[in-house]
Amino acid sequence: MTNDQRLWLATAHPDRWDLKTSPDGEVVELCLRHGLIRPGDRPGELWKLTAAGGEALRELRGPAPLRPRALRYARVRERHDS
Repeated sequence: MTNDQRLWLATAHPDRWDLKTSPDGEVVELCLRHGLIRPGDRPGELWKLTAAGGEALRELRGPAPLRPRALRYARVRERHDS
């Protein structure tokens, strides 16, 4: 994946997976060819991530931070396992 593709995918909304403005045609073409995007469903929505695009985006963003409750559970479990 090129840097331009990574940067564009990083603009996707975290919940709706719609992408901000469309970059040059080559980036769109590469993303389409790799099955990372599809045309949007709603007016004004140019492109949307596919499931493969969502997975690529999760890999780019790295692991999600633990929420406070999950963090507490992890600490309790860690003490219990020791």
